[in-house]
Amino acid sequence: MDATRYLIRGFRARLPIRYLLDSCEELYGDTGWSTRRAQDALVEVLQGRKDLDSYCRSFLRVILTEIDLCPSGRAELSEELVALAAQACSLSGTASDGTNAEVAEAAYEFELDGVEHDAYVFVSSAMSDVHLRVWDAGLFLFECILSKQLDISSKRVVEIGAGAGLNLVALHFAGARSTMLTDRNATAIDNLGRVIERNSASSYACAKVLDLEEDDARRASDFQDADVLIGAGKLDEYRSLSKLCFLPLSKRKQNCL
Repeated sequence: MDATRYLIRGFRARLPIRYLLDSCEELYGDTGWSTRRAQDALVEVLQGRKDLDSYCRSFLRVILTEIDLCPSGRAELSEELVALAAQACSLSGTASDGTNAEVAEAAYEFELDGVEHDAYVFVSSAMSDVHLRVWDAGLFLFECILSKQLDISSKRVVEIGAGAGLNLVALHFAGARSTMLTDRNATAIDNLGRVIERNSASSYACAKVLDLEEDDARRASDFQDADVLIGAGKLDEYRSLSKLCFLPLSKRKQNCL
């Protein structure tokens, strides 16, 4: 038996969570969750349950807290595990251990047409705050904007799932006429309001709650004035949006900053 199997068996037996993690590392010299294979195994077990009760939610919180405390655990972080925890535990704006996470300002320096600019965002210190972090897919979209792979000059742009709002300033200096930043999470929208204010962008940008699972009529009214829709996420989330331009990734990336 390896560490991951021990961890999963202990989880199914509902052993005390802290005891389970400590004994796993003591017996096998391994946490049982730090590799991508282990995290995928945990996701498979958790998704196989009809309901995630308080024990499951506590287990997910502890695992994400351990990931927060151990930077090496982020190297191959499973996005599915983080998303599952966020959904099951209703984590938005709090750290995975239930305490308030530190949300700090981060500056991204970039150059466009020979001119240097700064984009300011606010990111959470907790990996479980999935809506308040900058993911690799978002950075990829950021680079696409800066390299002008997207035709957004003088266009009204709506970003779907804007998260931390990194693309706001890039879109402006790349020539966008206006930008609407959207996200399904209310905490993210509050954060995007701060990002707009920090970057002095209120004259050309706004933030709005938008859930792609809502009916088509609602989405049509939200997007009727948009010239371009952009988004960085899973393809299935955007299938029904006819205005979206797809830029396929050659390699799926999971990490975040």
